[in-house]
Amino acid sequence: MVLNDTPSASAFLAYYDGNPVASSLVFYEAGVAGIYSVTTLEEARGKGIGTAITLAPLNEAKKLGYEIAILQSSDMALNMYKHMGFKEYCKIEWFVWQPGSKE
Repeated sequence: MVLNDTPSASAFLAYYDGNPVASSLVFYEAGVAGIYSVTTLEEARGKGIGTAITLAPLNEAKKLGYEIAILQSSDMALNMYKHMGFKEYCKIEWFVWQPGSKE
C-alpha cells in the first residue's frame, strides 16, 4: 500500500455465525477498482455471502469516486458476477509450468 491520503488497497472479511467465512481485496489504480481474491468457504456458499463480500469493495470504491471495476472470475462464480451486473469481455487461459513434466 502506498502511504498517502488515498487508499491504494483494502481487504474485507465476512463473518457468519461469528466465524470468518469469506474475504476479498480491492486495489485502486489508474481510475479502476480491481476486485481480487474473492473467497467463500464451501459451507457458507449459497447464502449471499459471496455477493456481499464482492459488494463491500465495490461500495467503498464508489464512495471514493471510482466508476469502473474489474475482476477475474472462476467458472464457479461467473453467474454470480453476471447477476451483479458484471459483463464478460474476455477469457484468460492459465499455463502452468511444472518442473519434470513432459507435457
